[in-house]
Amino acid sequence: TSLYRNGRGAFFVMAMPSVWQTKDVSAPTRAEYLQGVFSHEMTHTRLLVDINRRVRDLARKNDLVYPINDDVIQAEFRRTPGFEAAVNRERDQFYRAALETDPGKRRDFAARALAMVRERHARYFTGPTAAYAELESLFLTMEGVGQWAAYRLARMNAGGNDAEALRLVRDNKRYWSQDQGLALFLLVDALVPNWQARVFAPAPA
Repeated sequence: TSLYRNGRGAFFVMAMPSVWQTKDVSAPTRAEYLQGVFSHEMTHTRLLVDINRRVRDLARKNDLVYPINDDVIQAEFRRTPGFEAAVNRERDQFYRAALETDPGKRRDFAARALAMVRERHARYFTGPTAAYAELESLFLTMEGVGQWAAYRLARMNAGGNDAEALRLVRDNKRYWSQDQGLALFLLVDALVPNWQARVFAPAPA
C-alpha cells in the first residue's frame, strides 16, 4: 500500500497467490493468510492519505526524519530500558479487556490499560520526543483497523470461532503496532458504537 498524486491518493498492489506458494504451507492456510493480508492492506488505502498528512506535519514541526513508517516507535524505543516491557504489559491488559464479557470488568480493565499508556507516555514522550505520542496513536489506528478487518474475516471463515481467528491474525507478534492495535480495536469495537465513522474521516479520531 502506497501513495500517489503527491500523497493525495492511495493504492494497493499484491502478488498473485501462486507467487506466495511454498511446499511448507497448505493451500487452505495460505488462502486464509492471503485473505487476511488483502483485507488488512485494503483498509490502509482508506486511511493512509489522511494519516500520512498528519505524520508529515508532525515530522516537519518536530524536525523528525521523514519518511516515517508504522514501526517508528518500535525502532526508536525498543532498546530504551523498560519501554518494551511496558508496551507488552499494556498490550496484554488491552487484550484482557477486549476479551472480557462482563461490561463492568471490561471497562475497569480498559481504564487500567489506558492509565498504563498515559504513565508510559509521561515518562518517555517528553521534550524532544513528545511528538511520538501522537505518532504512536496514528499508527496504532492504521494498523489496528487493518488487523481488526483481518480478524473479522478470519472469524467469519472460522465459523465465529474467536480463539481460532485470534490465533491466525496474531500468528506474527513481532510488530507492536499490529498486535497492540488489534487489541485496541477489538476493545473499541466492543465499547464505541459507530466507531468506523470517526476513524474513516479526514481527521481520524
